[in-house]
Amino acid sequence: MRVPRIASMSVAVGLLLGGCATITRGTTESLGIQSEPPGAKVELSTGQTCITPCSLELKRKYEYRLYLRKNGFNDVTVEVEPRVAGTGAAGVAGNVLVGGIIGMGVDAASGAAMTLGPNPVHVHLVVRNPVDADRLCEPPGSVAGAICRGQLQAGATQEEVQQLLGPPQERRADGREWQYGHDTLVFDEGGRFASTLIAR
Repeated sequence: MRVPRIASMSVAVGLLLGGCATITRGTTESLGIQSEPPGAKVELSTGQTCITPCSLELKRKYEYRLYLRKNGFNDVTVEVEPRVAGTGAAGVAGNVLVGGIIGMGVDAASGAAMTLGPNPVHVHLVVRNPVDADRLCEPPGSVAGAICRGQLQAGATQEEVQQLLGPPQERRADGREWQYGHDTLVFDEGGRFASTLIAR
């Protein structure tokens, strides 16, 4: 009678190992990739490709390197890494309830408790030759136009940003996020331009 019992336990463990990680979050995530201007070719370190704007389904537990290329613009490389998800603790707790210690271990091993970041990837391309700026870039009074021309770069002060773009339509997060159209400029604690966010 012991043999069937052991066999049934093996089947149960196999089912837990195969299914627990996908009970709450799944092991893959859709990575959105956007560029301004659009139409950049994206190539991943895994060999996958797409043209912006696009999205790719990727395993949560791996690191990726993205290469963005567009004629007339500087190439851009972006690192995407797995991070503990905001819902990761809840997801793991759910798997502990359903699958016990085995379920928790599978979530950690499969990456189901992780999320990829940054996601979406939002890149402003910079023109390679300044003489092509008027042809390839948006007007200089816009965020995309100023970055494309190399006028707005990381480290710019808030005063320099206002000289280029004028006052923001809205200030948020203690004045560290400035809204210009669909773009949000993010400043560090010293008041210097750090990055851009795109409205979702």
